[in-house]
Parts: sequence; C-alpha cells; structure tokens
Amino acid sequence: ARIEIGMMKILRPGEVMGLKWSDIDWDLGILTCSRQVQEVTGQGLVFKPRKTKDIIVLKLSDAQIEILRIHELTQQTAKVFWRKDEGLIFPNSSGNKKSPKADTRDWKRLLSAAGISSNYVRYQMKHTGVTNLITHGVDEKTTATLAGHSSSTVTMKHYASATSESMQNALSVQDAFRPSPEQIAKI
Repeated sequence: ARIEIGMMKILRPGEVMGLKWSDIDWDLGILTCSRQVQEVTGQGLVFKPRKTKDIIVLKLSDAQIEILRIHELTQQTAKVFWRKDEGLIFPNSSGNKKSPKADTRDWKRLLSAAGISSNYVRYQMKHTGVTNLITHGVDEKTTATLAGHSSSTVTMKHYASATSESMQNALSVQDAFRPSPEQIAKI
C-alpha cells in the first residue's frame, strides 16, 4: 500500500507519511493530501503543510481502493500493539508518525527482498510515477496535476526521466523522417 500510494499517486515521502484514514472519501474514491510529516530539530516528527502549501485531491482507482482496504484490515490487527493512534495510514509500529529513517529502512528491506539494488531511494518513487505516466502517453498537464505541480515545466524538468524505451521510440521517430536512399538520389 505504501508503494502503491507513493509511486502511483506521485506523492513525496513526507506526504505519504502524513496521510490519515480521514483523508480518504471511500464513497467518492478520492484521497486528499494536505500535510506531510517532517522531522524538526528540537520538536521531533511534526505535521506540516505540503511543500507547496496547497491541498490536492486525487482520484483512487478501484485497485487502489482495494489495496487500501486490505491495508486497513491488516492495520487493525497491528493496533493491539500500538501506544497511540494518530489515524495515520502509514504509521510506525507503535501507531505514531513514521520517521524518514524508518521509512527508508523498510524501503531498503523491501528492495532487498525483491532483489532490487538498494541504490533506488524512496524519493525516486515520485520520479518513477511521473516517468511512467509520461512514457505511457499521459499528457504533461495531467501528469503535473497528478504530481501536485501547478506547472508542467517543474514536472518535466525535475521529475520526468528518459527511459530506454522512450529513447528507442525517439530513434524510431527520427528514422521515420529520414529520407530513403531513393529519395536522396532524386534530390
């Protein structure tokens, strides 16, 4: 559930950690993101507004709703060991805010179990989500909106990456515009 929301909803790690169950409207199938969890010197982990300070409302797919429902049921079992319940979708093992270090540790464990290089940092989930949308034909404005950016320029400059598939596609497009030897001979 953590990866589904972080990657497919294109949220920053702190925003994912700040999500509460009350942010989901199950009937409408939407997720509202208005806060993030940040570590502040002398204060510990605190809720802060999103980096851009705006609130974003994201539509959830049927699959994402099912993933979150299963996660919610699993979490109900874990609650017997909690000291505090802040209503977080992705809390630490005692129900409190989860630290960036703990989230990174869990991410690296998951990568290791999947046989993936641990050089893939959790913040790259947002980059991967943006790149996947762009390479699968979602327009820049829609991708920027889903990423919570007011401008597609920010999205394309800082989050979209060329993939080997997109590079091969670009070469194919270039080849399609190249004149054939017969056409060159006529020139």
